Order: sequence, then C-alpha cells, then structure tokens
Amino acid sequence: MARTKAFNPEEKLTDAMMQFWQHGYDGTSLQDLVDAMGINRFSIYNTFGDKEALFFKSLQHYTTQIFEPLTGPLLSDGPGMQRIKQYFLNLSTILAAGVIKSGCFMQNAVQEASVTNPEVRPYVASVFDRLRQGFVTALQDAENAGEITVVLDAESAAEFLLMQVQALIVSQRLVSPEQLQANTAFLLDDIARW
Repeated sequence: MARTKAFNPEEKLTDAMMQFWQHGYDGTSLQDLVDAMGINRFSIYNTFGDKEALFFKSLQHYTTQIFEPLTGPLLSDGPGMQRIKQYFLNLSTILAAGVIKSGCFMQNAVQEASVTNPEVRPYVASVFDRLRQGFVTALQDAENAGEITVVLDAESAAEFLLMQVQALIVSQRLVSPEQLQANTAFLLDDIARW
C-alpha cells in the first residue's frame, strides 16, 4: 500500500518556485531546495524529479499562481483600453507592494546559461506570446469599438506594451513605489491618447 505524502506538494512547489525566483537556477543547490522546501532529497526526487524538472515545474507553477491571475483582466471581456489599463494598474500595485522583488521569473529563466532543459525556452516564449496576444486582442477590440483615435498597428503596439511591462518590472528595483506608480500613471495617460 502506497504511503500518503506528509506534505502538500503544491505548497512545496511554491517554496521551490520562490527559491529559484530569488536565487536563480545557478544560485540554487539541491541543499538549498531541501532547506527551502523543508523536505528531504528523496521526497523532492520522488515527487518532482531532479533539479531541472523541479525548475520547469516551478516555472509552470509561476504561470498559474502569478502570471495568469495578473493577466486575467487583460484576457477578459469589456472595453479593450480598460483591460489594458487594468493590467498595468494590477502590475503596478503588485510591484509597488514588493511582491515581485526578483524581477520576472520567466525572463530570469531564459537568461541563465545553465538552464539546459529544452522545454524552458519554448515554454517561456509561449507564455510571453499569450501576454502579447492579450494586448493585440485588447487593442483590436478597442479599435473596433472606436476607443482608439489614432491609426496604429496592433502587433507593434503590443510589442511596445510588452517592453513597458519589462521596464516596470526592472525599474521597481531602482525606484520607490510612489515613483513606480507615477511612471505607470504617465504610461497610462500616454496610452489613453492613442
């Protein structure tokens, strides 16, 4: 008869995600994971696989726990420009609160040379593509509803918005929460003139 786990795998996956997010793949040893997750090596391997597999599962967990709730309003129904505005307001609030202190986990993951799992880069690209496509759809909806007064290419505008997302995430390490929210307000004022 199989033994039941004495721990909640989802909670332990959150612990691993935070460890990788804060210290990166390179900066996280198996012992760091044991310490952060509070379970032994056998339990890690038995439940999640090796370090590389756990890292990939942590990225997937980040998607469901952080990325998807943040992008929810952008992908919902409603006026396109309001969806974009709400996305940036949510992002700014999370950044100003210090929830995301270590940058974008997805972006960090693809910058680490030692991440050799062939699934990581295509997975991260697909996640970013969902965000880009969310912006494209919201912009197209806004244009169709007459919310946008200037002619713009939705694909190019979505790429611009993606760059602004990354800029806000990076700048939160350098500026005060008040300045971050002021930067977001300036961006939203600019977008509102489209």
